[in-house]
Amino acid sequence: VLRPRPPTIEDEEAFMEGMEIRSPRVLVADDDENVREVTREMLRGLGMEADSVRARGELVDRYKRALLAGRRYDLVILGVYHPLELGGGTLIVMLQEIDPQVKVLISTATLGGTTFPSQCCHGIVGYLDRPYRTQDLMRAVNEALRQCGNESVGPRTFLS
Repeated sequence: VLRPRPPTIEDEEAFMEGMEIRSPRVLVADDDENVREVTREMLRGLGMEADSVRARGELVDRYKRALLAGRRYDLVILGVYHPLELGGGTLIVMLQEIDPQVKVLISTATLGGTTFPSQCCHGIVGYLDRPYRTQDLMRAVNEALRQCGNESVGPRTFLS
């Protein structure tokens, strides 16, 4: 019976050579400064790169600058208070015009059975009900990143 030999350190080094392993990049957009900053710090505590902006124009501008600089965000967490606040999905559509691959996790306290405008659902990869704890945030972000197929993000991304 032939058995494969266990991998050596050299095998692992050769496998890892050329692979980019990095922390996920997340952009938190919320008009509530407390929610925005606490969420950003929670993500950083989980080993992710996180930035925060107010929603609307600042979000689109920051995302576009990061994309042009070759530092795409793996995920946007967008805080909304009501689905209609998205203005028919305009904000997500604007992000999709910049990056058709944009992935948005909606954070809201008023989801309760409401639906989001159909034209913006393509970029939405999940919903996060507020208030949330660190483990709720981690679970939602990990699930969103798995849906995105981000093989390039680091090992902490897939912790449960």
